[in-house]
Order: sequence, then structure tokens, then C-alpha cells
Amino acid sequence: MGIGGLDKEFADIFMNVLATHVLPLEIIEQMGLKHVKGLLLYGPPGCGKSLMATEIGKMLNAKKLTIVNSYKILSNHKQTTAQIHKMFSSAKEEYRRMGANSGLHVIILDKIDGFNRQSSKNALCQLLSKMDEVDQLNNILVIGLTTWPGLIDDALVRPGRLEVQVEIGLPDEEGREQILLIETATMRNLNRLASDVNFQELARETEGYSGMDLNNMVSDALDNAICRHIQTNSTEELQVMLEDFL
Repeated sequence: MGIGGLDKEFADIFMNVLATHVLPLEIIEQMGLKHVKGLLLYGPPGCGKSLMATEIGKMLNAKKLTIVNSYKILSNHKQTTAQIHKMFSSAKEEYRRMGANSGLHVIILDKIDGFNRQSSKNALCQLLSKMDEVDQLNNILVIGLTTWPGLIDDALVRPGRLEVQVEIGLPDEEGREQILLIETATMRNLNRLASDVNFQELARETEGYSGMDLNNMVSDALDNAICRHIQTNSTEELQVMLEDFL
């Protein structure tokens, strides 16, 4: 999927959420299976929650992928009800017409912690109502994203709603090396990395870095290499060296 450092998390998601989607429709109907309708991804910012959610939609060949910022919906109280209804309407209408042959609709609710009883009780009730309707369908997957799992209302993570929860945390050393290899793939393929660049060493030196931090580090290293190349007026081929990363 092109996402580094999240092998275990993806394996958990595949086993608990995605496995039924790769089975033929005939088997789904014969076994009386129902897809999991909701998934919550939580963890620190910059660790790949949004990327993971988007790639899941692509992997499942979602007919429609809707990404919504929850706080944006809640900022306009007059439009909240209509916007919540709109998120689910196309999937509901398609399932009415096509039944089990309907394509999959993936709804990604970023910052879903905004839906809680203290700040938006009415909006939460509307969202819960729509998610309960989803239980009668088989063509919707709702993915909630949050940095603050403690703010998620208990009602949202009950069975039939966001029933599977997976932490997307900071990558370990092996994960950091994997991310660095992905982020530098183009440079490596075009021989733009010097032979002294040691990704194992860089992975050890970057404990506590998120995937976004590592992405920024690679960008900074490239900037450093360009500046050094210009300042030295070098006639040699531009390459990124270990010192540029450090």
C-alpha cells in the first residue's frame, strides 16, 4: 500500500474489517455474512491515519470515497443535519436500487471527536441514527479518525457503529527504516543518494519521529544537498549525503 511502519496495524484491519470484502458476493450471501460497517483509527498526528483510511478505500475499489472534516460540519449548525444526511444519501439510494450489487461507499470522518454529547448532542444523535441505518445496508464503510480517543463518545464505538478500533501510533525502528526507504525510493532509483547514507543508522537516530516528521526530514535533506551543491559550485552529480540528513 506504500505506507511504511504500519504492517501490524494493517494486518489487524484486514483481519477484522476488510477480509469479507475480498470474498465473492455469492459466498457472502450463502454464509449470511455482513461487512463490518465502522472502523476507528486513533493516534498522534502525522502517523498515517488519513493515508491509511484513503488507501483502504482505494484497495477496496470504493465507488465513492467521501472525506469530511467533522469540525467543519459542526461549525454551521443550520447546515449540520443536511450535511450528515448528504454523506449517507447516495449509498442509501444506490442500495435501494441495486441491493447487494451496489458498489462500496467509504465515508472518512476526520476529527470525529467533534461529535460528542458535551458540544454537539443533537449532531451526535443524528450521526448515530444514520450509522444505525447503515446496519441494514451492506455497501458502506465509515472510518473515523481522531488524535483524541478519550473524547470519543461511548455510543460511537458500540457494535454496529465504529466497532473496530485500531491505534496508529509512532513507528518503531524497523517501521522508521521502512518509511525512509519509501520516501527516498525515487532518489535511490535515480542514483541521487550517496553511498554513505545508512538508513538503519537514521532509523536509530529518529526515535519518536512520526511518519510526517520523517517525510519532512527527507525534504530537508534534499534542500541541504541542493544548497551545498550550489555553494560549492560543484561540477559533480548532485547527490544527497548522510550529512544532509543529520
